[in-house]
Amino acid sequence: MFSKDRLTDTLCAGYFPMLGVLTGDPKGLAMLERWRMFNMMYHIYELTSRPDLIKLLLSSFDYSRQGHHRILLSKALTAGTKEIRIHATNTLRKCTLRRVPSIDGRGELSDSRWAIQLLVTQLYDPEIEVCSTAVKILEKACNRKAYLAYIVECRPALDHLGEIGAPLLLRFLSTSIGYHYLDGLDYISNEMDDWFLGRNDSYVGLIEASLAKAFLTDTDEQHHRLSMFDEHEAETDYHDSHIPPHFYRELTRTQEGCKLLSDKGHFEEFANTIREHGMQSEDPELITKVKGCLWAVGNVGSMELGAPFLESTDMVEQIIKIATTHEVMSLRGTAFFVLGLISRSTHGLEILSEHGWDANTTLMGNSLGYCIPSDLSKLFSLAPWHHETPASIRLPESQCTIKEQPPPRPARPPLELSEMPPLVNDVAISERILELIVDLGNTVLYRKAVTELQKIKARKPMAFRSAEFFKMVMGLMEWNHYRLGVRRMVIDLFEKTVMRQIVFDEEESDSSEDDESSQVEAEGSASSGEDRDDRTERQRSISEPTEPSPNLIPAPLRVRRSEDQAMRGYAPGGPVINEDVLEFQQEME
Repeated sequence: MFSKDRLTDTLCAGYFPMLGVLTGDPKGLAMLERWRMFNMMYHIYELTSRPDLIKLLLSSFDYSRQGHHRILLSKALTAGTKEIRIHATNTLRKCTLRRVPSIDGRGELSDSRWAIQLLVTQLYDPEIEVCSTAVKILEKACNRKAYLAYIVECRPALDHLGEIGAPLLLRFLSTSIGYHYLDGLDYISNEMDDWFLGRNDSYVGLIEASLAKAFLTDTDEQHHRLSMFDEHEAETDYHDSHIPPHFYRELTRTQEGCKLLSDKGHFEEFANTIREHGMQSEDPELITKVKGCLWAVGNVGSMELGAPFLESTDMVEQIIKIATTHEVMSLRGTAFFVLGLISRSTHGLEILSEHGWDANTTLMGNSLGYCIPSDLSKLFSLAPWHHETPASIRLPESQCTIKEQPPPRPARPPLELSEMPPLVNDVAISERILELIVDLGNTVLYRKAVTELQKIKARKPMAFRSAEFFKMVMGLMEWNHYRLGVRRMVIDLFEKTVMRQIVFDEEESDSSEDDESSQVEAEGSASSGEDRDDRTERQRSISEPTEPSPNLIPAPLRVRRSEDQAMRGYAPGGPVINEDVLEFQQEME
């Protein structure tokens, strides 16, 4: 009945949700125990060849009550295969995020305490995928203060997880209990230095990718998605699933964290960076650093305890200036989002209203984090700029290969191969190569020029081994328009040793003797018989070995023809050995 085909093609899979309904009622649990159905389920868990049945059972159970189904889940979390352990860990998600009415009067935490304990145990699983899944679920559960306090009480060790466990440790900073726990592990000071020295800048790429993902997500898919429980109920605090946690935001949730931030002076450093480099638009590294400082200031200002930092540095006015007048649009967008973060605190909302910015609030007066100016023309105004065409762009003299533009080359009629002048010397070859490079800019002559350049490369490779000629070609291409693929093709024609000579300022005569011999051999293989005579005596001796001395060559065997064989009575096809051969063999012995 429960074969894979029947579970897929028929309604046999519907029996498992029925079992799940029975596990959610005391009478149903009693009936399952009476008919020993849990014994059958224990046997099913031993079937390693049917993970689909185990997944159906895990997904169908109602874990709101204590019973054998929780024991089965615990067994799958520890003794199952990697695939089953990951699925069982995901099953705990609904046990920690949905609200279940408590029957013992101790609050909703009593219903999920067992699930949190199992998730903490999963943090020590040997497979990193299982640990990562448990971290994500616990991080989501930290949105509720009661869950967060209990997770800290479990005192999980996350040192072995590295960056995977960092988001969960950041959530521990939200409470005084978690702050003191992490302070005892010497985590806060080390993490604070890491964020100040580099992690704050890397957060920029992470948050921009998360925002892009949030804007590209189809809202219709989210609204029509069915779920067994309401995930939005867990969002009691500001924790968007698309926004990665920020260290300074979590730090300023407590009085102890604000005191540490004030003693370190990091906020003042962020404010000074925004004042000094906030309006510059040339250096990409400085722009990234300013963005990182803006996100740090916004996350601190979004907390009620972070309001004194904004007031002491007067940062809001500077951020508004960046959001309305900056030339770089991505920096404008960052400042706009940061102002929305600042508007989430009551004090930040008051400061923004003084500067003519209004924020959307709920009926209770809480800001939703969306802030716009009263005069929208300030936000959407762009200063006129001068459009610079690619033809008008000039390299600085320090980057130019040649200082002056090369003289225009005289026009020449297209000639057939038979009409081409012979390439008798290096000057004629170099001149022909320059003509062909000029033809590469002509779409009509491009294919023919490429073919001829490849032929010259094969027959005369020495023409592409001169550093001076390479500079001449690069200068010609700098002052003319060529596609990127054409430029790469021309550079690839030259030997790699040419670039080494230019970069390390080596002499062309410093090339090794082996390189010279390989060059001459390559020319010899491609050239005619006359070109072979130009080789040196050493090269000729290597490629054409001398004949051995006549004294070292044994005398030829004299074997009679088939007529003699027939006269001696040998059968056709039989072995033939005459007297001379026998005498020779005896002499050798």
